[in-house]
Amino acid sequence: HHSLPIFWPLLLWSCLRITTVQFRDSFYWVTRTYEILNVLEQTESHIVDAEVGRRGYLLTGRKDYLIPYDNATSLIRNDIQQLKTLAGGGMNQRTHIAELQNLVAEQLSLDPETIAGSKTNSPDALAIMLTEQGKATMDKISRVLFRMREEEGYWLNVRQQRTEDNAIQ
Repeated sequence: HHSLPIFWPLLLWSCLRITTVQFRDSFYWVTRTYEILNVLEQTESHIVDAEVGRRGYLLTGRKDYLIPYDNATSLIRNDIQQLKTLAGGGMNQRTHIAELQNLVAEQLSLDPETIAGSKTNSPDALAIMLTEQGKATMDKISRVLFRMREEEGYWLNVRQQRTEDNAIQ
């Protein structure tokens, strides 16, 4: 009976330490998931800004539209880098990030042929083309961002449940 009182605090301390480490790890992943969701929101906003600047420049030829376009595209590159870092080894998210990166590069770039073509097209025809093109671009990008949010939403639920379970133990 004398060994039980000596052993018991050590066992209790060991269990508390494991639970604390598990809780801390679970909480870390919940926090990280929220960070990803926040960056996804920022990314969407920056993409809209880039598309507006791009379209404004193509319609008017005014270089002042390039300032918000350039700023937004720079922020998008930073957002994508942040997403790569935060997503870590998650294969689904890495695939989505690569798709997003390709869409941004293909769809939001200022194509010299489009600019040259705009000189011969009527402003009304160009406005219609750019509006349709911009909507198609944003629809594609929105679908990728939606899938990424869904993925993070799933993991957020799993990680929050794990954190609660570890807090209760």
